[in-house]
Amino acid sequence: MKQAQGWTFTSLMVALALASVLLLLTVKTVVFSLSATRQTVQLAQLQQSAQLLLNLLQHELRNGNFMAGAQSLQQMNPPLSVDNDCQSSADAGSFPVLNQPFQLLRTGTVGAADAPACLANALRDTDYLQIKRLAGDPTAKAAIRQNRVYLSHSGERASFVTVDSTELLADATYWPYLHQIFYISRQHQQGRQIPVLMRKRLVRQQNGLLVMDTDSVLDGVEAMVFEIGLDSNQDGVTDEFSTQAIDNIWNGGPISSNVVQIRFHLLLRSVEPDPAYTNTQQYQLGPRRFDAPGDHFRRLQLSSSVTFIN
Repeated sequence: MKQAQGWTFTSLMVALALASVLLLLTVKTVVFSLSATRQTVQLAQLQQSAQLLLNLLQHELRNGNFMAGAQSLQQMNPPLSVDNDCQSSADAGSFPVLNQPFQLLRTGTVGAADAPACLANALRDTDYLQIKRLAGDPTAKAAIRQNRVYLSHSGERASFVTVDSTELLADATYWPYLHQIFYISRQHQQGRQIPVLMRKRLVRQQNGLLVMDTDSVLDGVEAMVFEIGLDSNQDGVTDEFSTQAIDNIWNGGPISSNVVQIRFHLLLRSVEPDPAYTNTQQYQLGPRRFDAPGDHFRRLQLSSSVTFIN
């Protein structure tokens, strides 16, 4: 009878070596596939967030400064206070105050001396955007809602009112009023700090109290820079761009404006890091430069502009 033959030590070592090589190739293939998938997913998320952010800012800016043709704005009577209002040394806040500037459109840098007081939790050295405007369709006195503030417009008279105001005119047109300010803050999510685009918005609570409510808009917005196109000779064409807090101001008379264009630069960051990626790139956001700190986050830079027709 023939004796049964088994594995020799040499053949066993060769088989183990081949198996190790195959296992190593398989692991590398899986790691590469996961890394490629992570990169694809992050880039797709950045592109989606970029489109959402562009649509939001373009919509808000195009409709900014719309006050339904009102040539002057009157203070609410009696005046109503706003909890955590966004006033500053250069702006009266949500409603006009005599002998104080009332800015319909304003940009500036968090941390500057004239930045709104409500931005205590905002990321310093990033820009904010404040917009005061009318929104939605006008309505009659009988249809105004409890939770809104309106601009009452009748002839040349225009004033801010609520449903409880004593000066509601039957023949007036009532436009819903928005006061919003967009800025960047950091939030803790799953043990990690995430830059988030935030919004403060004027709302009226059921008890009648007016407050600047806060909500998050979009995760991963790391920087915003606004450049203001100014028309210095009133010909409707931008003569210069400025990063200073330029605004449309009401000082008790007609609303004045020399802002004809806003150019903005945005930097978005992936929410999750990619350990296989190190970011040391430089991003030029208009007049400012952002240097990636060598972290593991992908970033996407984008720019756009809005021109005001009127």
